Amino acid sequence: MTIVRPVHNESDLHQIDAMSISELRPEFQTQLNIVKECILSKDAQVKSLHGKELNGLMYAGLIRSYVDAINQGGVPTISSAWEDISSKQCRVRVYIVRNCLVGFTHRIIL
Repeated sequence: MTIVRPVHNESDLHQIDAMSISELRPEFQTQLNIVKECILSKDAQVKSLHGKELNGLMYAGLIRSYVDAINQGGVPTISSAWEDISSKQCRVRVYIVRNCLVGFTHRIIL
């Protein structure tokens, strides 16, 4: 799905985070509502990659990887995006486990 630019003026685009939805182009508002309906519909399919269902953080990381590749003039690749997502998920899990173990050992020592 292609979406029109939210504003016509380039300087407005740089300040878009300070604008309300009502200040954006009507065509953009309509398309944004369609996207939101698709995302929130009960018929939305869970995104999966290499047979693994993606959670919200993983999906956001996948999108970020694609956007970064495009913005750098490259072509997004699924394999490198997947490696990046997997690596980040591993680091999150290690952080969680480490914090649990630290808390557990403090309770044993005390």
